[in-house]
Amino acid sequence: MSSLAEAPRTSRKYTQEQKDEFFSVLDRLGSVARAAESLGFNRYTCRKWARRAGFRGRPGGPVHPGLGEYFRLRKAGSTRREAASAVGVNPRT
Repeated sequence: MSSLAEAPRTSRKYTQEQKDEFFSVLDRLGSVARAAESLGFNRYTCRKWARRAGFRGRPGGPVHPGLGEYFRLRKAGSTRREAASAVGVNPRT
């Protein structure tokens, strides 16, 4: 039971380097939840990042063949739009 005397939670701010690290681990593990847990990140935040980056599916499900290349391009500094265009996916998916 929460108390009114408790301090309200503050949102954790993640750096671009932390996001890039998450996507690298996601590419290796294939699971948003496992990648988030291994890094100590909030899994719902990581799920949001993955959705915005076009990652869809469940563990063991089909993965877009360009997913690894997409994350490599993003880590190298490409924008989402540039990386999505390079691997042939819609940047909004």
